[in-house]
Amino acid sequence: MKVSGRRDLNPGPLPPQGSALPLRYAPIYGNEIKLVSDKILKEPPASIQGGNIEIKILRMSRREKIERAMRNRQKDLALYLYKVSNPHNLSAIIRTAEAVGVPSIYFTMEEDVPFEISSGVTMGAHKWVNLHEVEEPDSFLEEMKRKGFNLVATALRGDAIHFRNYDFTQKTLIIMGNESRGLDEWVIEKADYTIIIPMYGMVQSLNVSVAAAVILYEALRQREEKGKYPG
Repeated sequence: MKVSGRRDLNPGPLPPQGSALPLRYAPIYGNEIKLVSDKILKEPPASIQGGNIEIKILRMSRREKIERAMRNRQKDLALYLYKVSNPHNLSAIIRTAEAVGVPSIYFTMEEDVPFEISSGVTMGAHKWVNLHEVEEPDSFLEEMKRKGFNLVATALRGDAIHFRNYDFTQKTLIIMGNESRGLDEWVIEKADYTIIIPMYGMVQSLNVSVAAAVILYEALRQREEKGKYPG
């Protein structure tokens, strides 16, 4: 299995109130390291001077927000975007997943289609989830099964169950497919469950980003009822 990690968001405990946030908390883009906060230190510590580095102080309100977000991360809930190609859809899904507390999003792109997101749509959510590119989907899905995840595929099939009838409090990998073609048949066959969102109008399905939001918030509802979000 070949999975490329995009970002590590498990940096350890936060520093004392009022101190500078260590570099391990920063989103990293090449040689540029920035910390999102409110006040800028007049001079960076000597040990990290040089390069394009900006250090800021973490206010208590933001510290509490970060700690709350970390407490509510759902480590046994993950999302796999299989050949979802539209940047707006990718960005909207990332934003919703982060809001629900999904810590890791895996993705496989179409050949020659780049992974592109819009920061104007994610509103910074892409900085707070681990993004992993999956280059060998079959072995990746087998590995997730070995880790105890149920593979839950979304598909328009007669044998698919209503999405609310699946128990999302279980260890779950939700699999979303391409905007026009959905999931490849082999992916559906490999899944442990196939779910569907019912349609009562003329359209056959929802936009993939909307469908992801509906499913993720059903997962949140079920998990809240089981006390999996400590608050």
